Amino acid sequence: MDINITNCSLSEMPVYFTGLVGTSMHSIAVGYNAIYSSTINFFRVFAYSMQGQSSTTMLSYAQENAWNLNWFASAPINSINQSANCTYLYHCTGISSWSLWNVYDTNTIMMNIDATNCNLSEVPVYFTSMGGLNQIYALQSYDAIYSPTIDSFGVLARSMLGWNSSTMLGYAQSYAWDLNWFGMFH
Repeated sequence: MDINITNCSLSEMPVYFTGLVGTSMHSIAVGYNAIYSSTINFFRVFAYSMQGQSSTTMLSYAQENAWNLNWFASAPINSINQSANCTYLYHCTGISSWSLWNVYDTNTIMMNIDATNCNLSEVPVYFTSMGGLNQIYALQSYDAIYSPTIDSFGVLARSMLGWNSSTMLGYAQSYAWDLNWFGMFH
């Protein structure tokens, strides 16, 4: 997917962040948060199947399940000029406790995030990352956002090492796998 951000009128090369949102099936997608060919006005992402589905099948999943790419561009911290026309005026952040993880299926855990305290007036663009003490490197898909609303969204997490849900829930507790998140809109 090619993303043209010329309308943002950035004055310097930004740092890009991406996340995938949809109603279903996007937890099988990987690679969409790797940024390719980035310039001040453009970047590219690819989504691959972690289960080996063809690009035609992935495109079909994307269309059937309303996959969209959320993205955010920000000037680096050490930047001299941090102004841009693509500013987000409203945002909310949170850390959702490891204790909110539940079994989704035999190889997947899920978390529903409650954002009602944010008092948002429209559905924001949500982004997530994981925090914890150990073993986070073995997880994937926790940055794929499910069914975002003004008040909530969901995430799933799977192991790249073949752990089952029970093992992941145990690690979530032992290693305090909290979900960091923020939502923003303008």
